[in-house]
Amino acid sequence: MKLKRTPAERQLLARICYRAGIAKDELCRDSNKELSLAIDIHAQSVSDLVRKLEKDGLIKTQIDDKKANARTISPISQILIPYKENADRSKEIPDSKSKDFPYSPPKPESDLSGNSLDPISQILIPSKEIPYSLYKDKNLLKPSENLSKKKAVFSVSANAQTFYWSVLSIPFSEYDAWLLEWTTFCTKQQKKQKPPKLREAPPPKLVTQIKNLIESRVEGYYWTGKDGKAAQQLADKLRNAITSKRKSEGDITPCTDEDIINSLIVLLDQSAKLKEYYQFTDVPTLNSKFNEILTQLRIPRTQQAPGKPIAPAHATPEQRISKVDALFKRIDQRTGNGGGG
Repeated sequence: MKLKRTPAERQLLARICYRAGIAKDELCRDSNKELSLAIDIHAQSVSDLVRKLEKDGLIKTQIDDKKANARTISPISQILIPYKENADRSKEIPDSKSKDFPYSPPKPESDLSGNSLDPISQILIPSKEIPYSLYKDKNLLKPSENLSKKKAVFSVSANAQTFYWSVLSIPFSEYDAWLLEWTTFCTKQQKKQKPPKLREAPPPKLVTQIKNLIESRVEGYYWTGKDGKAAQQLADKLRNAITSKRKSEGDITPCTDEDIINSLIVLLDQSAKLKEYYQFTDVPTLNSKFNEILTQLRIPRTQQAPGKPIAPAHATPEQRISKVDALFKRIDQRTGNGGGG
């Protein structure tokens, strides 16, 4: 029985057999997403290939009645037997140190000869990159360079993340040398790796100061995770505004946390004098209206354009009375009542 499958189908079938082989009930319960991560193809492609393999009679799928998104896959016994035997052997307690590493798989049965349903070493294509997650259930070690032609060789890329499968056996006499070379390789790779660059963020101490300030000004204020995130963004905006203003004035003094807290106090005090729309309700709202509030605060109350109505929040009682009187006069003129009374 020979397989004439595409490389993607072979990888998927090998992964399903491997997962079913190490399971007690001989069933693969991996989801499409888990299978796609294991063989590095799209989840929708996995779904299509599973249906195709089931249609060809190589696997059987069953949906859980209680969980619609739970599914089990069972390969046919002819494919599964070699994987099951390998999984059982790897669990046996070795009688010597040399047998600790999984040895080569058994020869295929007579009806599995040729380029067909051998274990994973023949189903997978040696030149195809296989993600490390494919072997996450077994602690398979990294191989080395070609120590001998008959030796099992795994080749690993420069970042030690992608494995290339070749064969499954290593001569017991060369195992110690192989393990030493693998350890040396890992040590070199760790030295080459650079630490990730972390994005600078306002220190938690500053966010805590903002929290304490808000809670001291607003009795019973309930601080949530959204407030913490908004406080970080608000601190960044205040820092940028202070730094920009100092640069325009020729001042190169760095902005400190104390400057941000003082600016926030001024912002809260001044916004309380504006219309209700701009007054403080919570930290996320203050953060979202930050630019609008600054715009309103930059408009002097005493400077109004000629003929432009004064905003209700800025008008004095005398101005409001005068405006009402003018309105009544216009009404009297239209109705013919003469002067206003």
